[in-house]
Amino acid sequence: MNSDFTRNYLELLRRKAGNELYLEGGFNTAFETDQEFENYQTAFGAIAVIDYKAWSDDSAAAKCNVFDYPAALGRWISGTDHEFTPSGAAIPTLLKSPTSSPPSKQT
Repeated sequence: MNSDFTRNYLELLRRKAGNELYLEGGFNTAFETDQEFENYQTAFGAIAVIDYKAWSDDSAAAKCNVFDYPAALGRWISGTDHEFTPSGAAIPTLLKSPTSSPPSKQT
């Protein structure tokens, strides 16, 4: 991947790629017990995921990605990147998974 052709091709793909938004939702259950299986309870929950990626480093989302600033500084200092460039592909994923277990007299 050190050839100029490969580097230019990947740069072209990054500039042409649009932004990506991934949403996911679902439900989950859990069964909890002690080691002797005498006391147990069930738990019910939901899950929600939001993931946004801006593949072009020139996009506003990439420039506003303050979470990647330390890594971008490291890439710039080490010479991996020729200029300070935050990555839009490194935007954190948000995941929320609230779970509830009904009160029990056993546990």
